[in-house]
Amino acid sequence: MGELSDAAIVTQVLSGNREAFAELIDRNRRLVFSVHLNSVGDRDMAEDLTQETFIKAYRALETYDASAGRFSTWLTTIAVRIGIDARRRQKPTESLEHLHEDKGFDPASDARTERSTEAAGVGDAVRRALRRLPDQQRLAVTLKHIEDLPFSEVARIMGCSVNSAKVHAHRGRLQLARFLGYMREEGLA
Repeated sequence: MGELSDAAIVTQVLSGNREAFAELIDRNRRLVFSVHLNSVGDRDMAEDLTQETFIKAYRALETYDASAGRFSTWLTTIAVRIGIDARRRQKPTESLEHLHEDKGFDPASDARTERSTEAAGVGDAVRRALRRLPDQQRLAVTLKHIEDLPFSEVARIMGCSVNSAKVHAHRGRLQLARFLGYMREEGLA
């Protein structure tokens, strides 16, 4: 099934082949988990939100329109909305250090997630700094610079123009540099 497009797999699922959805999960799990981990900072919560994202996507699969964009863009938009709702529900008294604690979760036993995070240079200090960014900047930086999506997809997911997505990503990078410089000076990085 690896050579089929996501749109073809969606068609199979909608035609009754529920098992085909597993292929869509395999193809997109790392992206969805990364969006959630960089959003909430807690691996267990990111795992739960990733599962919630795929459940919601499965239930809404008939609304996916391949002519409007890639499946991963549609799915990431769902993930972003779920992540925003989750952050609203989070207790504001939790510290960044508590949010960051590594609870040893290996997302769906997929070592590619950890390798890609390391390969992208996203360490503990960067994750802490990412969580300090405003939502739009964090999302733009995550999608463009960690997930390496083109700005056209970043803009579609964020619901803004390409230029706005570029501005959010640029400002987010500048703010990250400031946060990381401060953390290094204070011995926190």
